[in-house]
Amino acid sequence: MALSIQVRKVLLIILLAVLGLSLIGFVVWFFYFFSSDMFRSGEPKQYTEPVALIELESAITPTVQGIEEETVIQDDLHSAALIPTKIEEIEPEIIEPTVARFLIEGFPTRVEQGVALSFEVTPVDIDGVPVQFDGAIRFTSSDEGAILPADYDFTNSEGDKIFFESAVAFEELGIQSIQVTSIDDSSVSGEILVAVVPSKKPIEILLPQPGETSDLQVVIRGETQQGISSVDIYDGGKRIGQNVEVGDDGSFIFVTGFLTPGTHKIKIVDAKDSQVASDPVVLKVKRD
Repeated sequence: MALSIQVRKVLLIILLAVLGLSLIGFVVWFFYFFSSDMFRSGEPKQYTEPVALIELESAITPTVQGIEEETVIQDDLHSAALIPTKIEEIEPEIIEPTVARFLIEGFPTRVEQGVALSFEVTPVDIDGVPVQFDGAIRFTSSDEGAILPADYDFTNSEGDKIFFESAVAFEELGIQSIQVTSIDDSSVSGEILVAVVPSKKPIEILLPQPGETSDLQVVIRGETQQGISSVDIYDGGKRIGQNVEVGDDGSFIFVTGFLTPGTHKIKIVDAKDSQVASDPVVLKVKRD
């Protein structure tokens, strides 16, 4: 019984010793762990790889990069082998502009019957730019009695514009046309419209108009062609105005003296050439 008690004491002492050592170890580990660099800043640090592993990756990376660089170089060399070392120069194809139509210029919108007219014909491309034309053209008109130029060949012409002087005269009144067409290709053409009006007299009376008037004094207004500088005014066979000046625009004006009631025949003639005269205007002056 006494031996049993003694054994128990020994076992109890051993157990206490083991517990004491375990407690001391736990305390030491606790202070060491919480006093380390990981917790000094107040925030836990990220886990870092061991130095040996980092060095191993550093040693492997250049090898992998070297393999990649070598592969890229080989690919570049392979691509370079496919590119010809000498590039042949290719001359651009020059496309000559073609004639799309003919431009007719120089015609007034109103022309007098029988008056010879000058004009120009220009071959142009689709954008209206003058171009060289090697071919012949033909003139036609809606006026069957019109005077037209003969066929013209551009081949021997200088430049790309041809001037035709006093080459067209219209016979029929009204809206008339003149066409220019390529003899070799009828789809290449040009056209212009003009209004043909009766030819003017060298001298025309604009006022007074034929008819009746109660005015004893009459204003005479008229126009002359270029070259007439003064006119004489007649009432029947009597000259009532002499050397009336004609303006630069060809117009003139004259106020008669008192006219007697009855019929008056007003006529204007060139002061230098009595054969150049206007048509007479018959005016009847009435007594109030």
